[in-house]
Amino acid sequence: MTPNNTPKEEWEEEFIETAAAMEHERWANWQKYCHAKILENGGIIPKPYPFTHWERQIATSYEELSELEKESDRNEVRKYLSLIRSLLASQRASDLARIENLIEKKIEVYEEIIERADKKLFHDENDEWKNMKTRNVGKIAAVEELFTIIRSVLGEKK
Repeated sequence: MTPNNTPKEEWEEEFIETAAAMEHERWANWQKYCHAKILENGGIIPKPYPFTHWERQIATSYEELSELEKESDRNEVRKYLSLIRSLLASQRASDLARIENLIEKKIEVYEEIIERADKKLFHDENDEWKNMKTRNVGKIAAVEELFTIIRSVLGEKK
């Protein structure tokens, strides 16, 4: 990762590399199929080789393909789902960790204010300090509740 990369760019780079490996595997499987057909015919391209069939598919939009041909394409796309799910889960976990870190820092600030208010109240009963302590205890509860909501939205449990 270069210093200027954002998490999104890391995600994209990982996707490109992994998807490129998957695409190479898909292409290699296609080549194995083609070569097997040629080898079945003694190394000669068979006359009824499905060039016309493939040319028709090349010239046909996806929407106009038969259901069987569409399903073949869908099966190829389905191979990418596990990669996409994995990358999204990784990104979600990274986002959750960043949010948790920010919330923990905010809670530390509130706790420090409460601690100062407690020290001040020990020496001087003062409504202003009592109110400050009460407000910051409430802020901590609100921030913790917000984080619980964020976790549930992201599908995470602590």
